[in-house]
Amino acid sequence: MEPIVFAMFIMGCGHNLDVCRPVDTSTQQFETRAACEEAIPAAARDVTGFPTAIGACVGLSATQASARPDYLWYFAADGRLIVEPKDEAIQLAGGTGG
Repeated sequence: MEPIVFAMFIMGCGHNLDVCRPVDTSTQQFETRAACEEAIPAAARDVTGFPTAIGACVGLSATQASARPDYLWYFAADGRLIVEPKDEAIQLAGGTGG
C-alpha cells in the first residue's frame, strides 16, 4: 500500500504522559510526511486543556482517507506514539510537540 495522503494525530496528555486523550485533527491531511511532521509543533501548541501534546503522522491509502476508520492510539515501550486502524496496524515513527 502506497500512502496517498498523510494524516496528523495529536494526543493531549498530562505532565507524566499518564493520562492522554486524542485531540481532533481529522481535517488535517498532507501530501507528504515531511509537511505533516513540520506542522506537528504548531498543532501541539494549539492544544488546550492539556499541559503536553504529542503528535505523529501516518500514511493513508485512498480507502482509509475517505473511510475515516476508527483508530486505537497508544505509546510503545520506546515512547513512540502508535496509531492503529482497528482493521490493520500502522506504526509511526512518532514526532513530538509542545
